[in-house]
Amino acid sequence: YPFLGHLLSVKLEGEALERANITDPLALHNQYYIAMQRLLLAFTKESPLILVLEDLHWADASSTELFIKLLPMVLHAPILFCLVTRSERETVGWNLVNAAREHLGGSLNEITLGNLSESDSRTLVANLLNIEELPERVRDLILKKAEGNPFFMEEVIRMLIERGAILYQNGVWI
Repeated sequence: YPFLGHLLSVKLEGEALERANITDPLALHNQYYIAMQRLLLAFTKESPLILVLEDLHWADASSTELFIKLLPMVLHAPILFCLVTRSERETVGWNLVNAAREHLGGSLNEITLGNLSESDSRTLVANLLNIEELPERVRDLILKKAEGNPFFMEEVIRMLIERGAILYQNGVWI
């Protein structure tokens, strides 16, 4: 508890505060690892565990290192790591993907999602907005900015709504 609490910035008191008061960063990191390993193993006693680590392209070095150390647990415990990231190989979080490839071998399954085709992108925009008369320049702007990424399409549309370029009136988008 003290090290999980410290890791999560929980206000600790008494004995827990004293135990977590380690000034050596390497020793503290090791205690985080032990605490996380115990926690994950405790969860697996009830049922298999799925950990979804999303947006790894924004992960910091310490978190990435910690999860790299935890990855081998899948070889002896009912744990599934689902690593979700953009293909940004220069980010620190990509080290976790590389570690999974290196250490997990045949137990690793990778799914790479490509960009949507222009036709599929147009269909998605039409389905998201359901505007029969969406001006072609607006549709082209959305498609150009999103570059086939469905999440970005939603974000561009959300931005256009926030800026008032697209309005919801009388039950329809205009």
